[in-house]
Amino acid sequence: MSLGFKAISVILVAAFPCLVVAAHRDLTFEERVRAQEAIERVYYAHQIGATRPFEEAVPRAILERKVRTYLKESLALERLWGAPVTATALREEWERIARSTRMPERLEELHAALGHDAVLIQECLVRPVLVHRLVRLAFASDRAIESDLEAAAKWSPETPVGRGVDADEQRAWETFWERVEDDLDTGQMRAVASTEVAVTLALPTCSATDTWAPIPVAPNSPRRRDLHTAVWTGNLMIVWGGVLREGDVWHPTSTGGRYDPVLDAWTAVSSVSAPTARFFHTAVWTGTLMIVWGGEGADIENTGARYDPVADSWAPTSMVNVPLPRAGHSAVWTGSLMIVWGNGPQADPRSGGRYNPSTDTWAPTSLLNAPAPRYSHTAVWNGDLMIVWGGNGSGVVRNSGGRYDPVADAWLATSVIEAPTARQDHTSVWTGEAMVVWGGNGAGGDTNTGASYDVSADAWTPLATTGAPEGRHRHTAVWTEEMMIVWGGITGFSYGVVQDTGGRYDPASDTWSATATAGAPAGRYVHSAVLAGALMLTWGGSILPGGWSTDDGGEYCICAAATYHQDADGDGRGDPNVSVQACSPPAGFVADGSDCDDTDAAVWGTPSEAQDLVWLDGDTVSWTPPVEPGGAVVVYDLLRSEAAADFGAGAACAESDLPSTNAVDPTTPGSGAAFFYLVRAESRCLVGGQGPLGWASDGTPRTGRLCP
Repeated sequence: MSLGFKAISVILVAAFPCLVVAAHRDLTFEERVRAQEAIERVYYAHQIGATRPFEEAVPRAILERKVRTYLKESLALERLWGAPVTATALREEWERIARSTRMPERLEELHAALGHDAVLIQECLVRPVLVHRLVRLAFASDRAIESDLEAAAKWSPETPVGRGVDADEQRAWETFWERVEDDLDTGQMRAVASTEVAVTLALPTCSATDTWAPIPVAPNSPRRRDLHTAVWTGNLMIVWGGVLREGDVWHPTSTGGRYDPVLDAWTAVSSVSAPTARFFHTAVWTGTLMIVWGGEGADIENTGARYDPVADSWAPTSMVNVPLPRAGHSAVWTGSLMIVWGNGPQADPRSGGRYNPSTDTWAPTSLLNAPAPRYSHTAVWNGDLMIVWGGNGSGVVRNSGGRYDPVADAWLATSVIEAPTARQDHTSVWTGEAMVVWGGNGAGGDTNTGASYDVSADAWTPLATTGAPEGRHRHTAVWTEEMMIVWGGITGFSYGVVQDTGGRYDPASDTWSATATAGAPAGRYVHSAVLAGALMLTWGGSILPGGWSTDDGGEYCICAAATYHQDADGDGRGDPNVSVQACSPPAGFVADGSDCDDTDAAVWGTPSEAQDLVWLDGDTVSWTPPVEPGGAVVVYDLLRSEAAADFGAGAACAESDLPSTNAVDPTTPGSGAAFFYLVRAESRCLVGGQGPLGWASDGTPRTGRLCP
């Protein structure tokens, strides 16, 4: 069992009786497409910065293509390699996912979206993960297929292959698949999933604070590299580019991989129309796309591309008005623009550009009052300004910086009074209130000092050094809403010490605490790190001082995570379908996930029972409001019936949508008869807004007609 992970047995058949379904059940293509839509809706609900309607972001054509792809991959395993997917294989893969998921709460969301239906879960969620891995394993093990498909050697999932996928292998796979996929008839595929399955679900990954677990290395995970980029989409860590280093031998790459911690699985990034191989480039996540730009490969680049992870497709960035080539620059995302700045060996290195992905257009950044030229600096976005600081320019290490306003296209310098000492290869994070700079290499070597920069006051405050990690450079840092986590890096250069240590800095108390080393990945530098809820995912990097790339990583549990729900309407209750795992509630999120309509602050749930029905006089009946109203606006229906047991067909609506807790009913029963009354409370809850009518003496709930 991996450190930081515990497991608890959950028999899904017992927990969710709907898992027991008819034997030998098959699925139509349309059923699979609907299941794919349900899966994609869960993922899209967690996608950071997503603003487009789901139907626009994930059109029907993409859903159908995803379904056809995994069906064709399944058929390829059967027809080309004689290795059909079996019910046992699906069950074992589901067990693996349920056992090793890093986000069990989100896996349960996916189960719920599929109705806890064992067949749908195995056939539509588990099968794509399994066949994506196996079909590429089969291809990589059977290179004879390139020359003679009929003579392809038999393959089994146990066939050993090398780990990682390089650019040639990825292109070979894509060329092969283009040749064979049209001949694979998805209509020939039948569901084989078992209808009764028991699995073991993991407890929340971050049930233990300050612990590490490995990120798996799989045959389809990215080949080893460093100086790459990584972004977190809310669902996936996307790794791209970089260089495979073995001492003085450098091999830039144009490949990438997507790691899904929910399914604990890697998938390859398409190489079709991908940028050329490069390192020292930049990448940002826009809410829909990963934008890669610049860097160094065969040449210094000013090309780039937009990657859509839903469609697994690339589109180039415009070359009109594009900044001149550069590497070792910086990039930030403003919410609408990618701003690149700095190190342009073929240009004024103070120059930069503003790229709008919506229009695929570039505009330059002003040179007036821009900071002095530099590279190996940092840049953060504070919601209004890009703040650039530190770095090396023409051999001069800097402790200066600038604040850039993209709306005004104007620069202001950052104060140097009490600024940190000059440095390069340091890290900076934006906390929501300040920019925190730490570490790096300067005239005195590697440092473990830092400072907090207040943008509005243009003032610096030094950080405490007690308990801080050892000085280093080329480390990583992430901000968690409460603290800065720094990890890895190198102290010294060619004969330096590669670090597997780190620190947690709390700006509220100006204190440091060390990160655990037990279970941590091997020390590394020029790696990547992204914040994924309550996890820090770190991957790749160089593990030797002279440069030796790796292809593994680790998941660091920052805190004992809790689930927080998006509260879009600000009523203090969140959307049960949109949640994050985090150490504390991010802005706009709350712990309560009971809101039935997160677009309306006046409604959040189903009202409880209205009670204490009494007559105030001969015509006026009164009652008390629900203990749990379910909304700021509650109305009532008063039902009247001549039969105590019939408030359905035989009942009348004495009042409908009444805003007060009393009503006048002058109607009188016939001679020798009686009237019986019930009150139902209602809110505007889109689902279940009608409260209960109470319970009969035997404990069964009362039912009644619906009023207009």
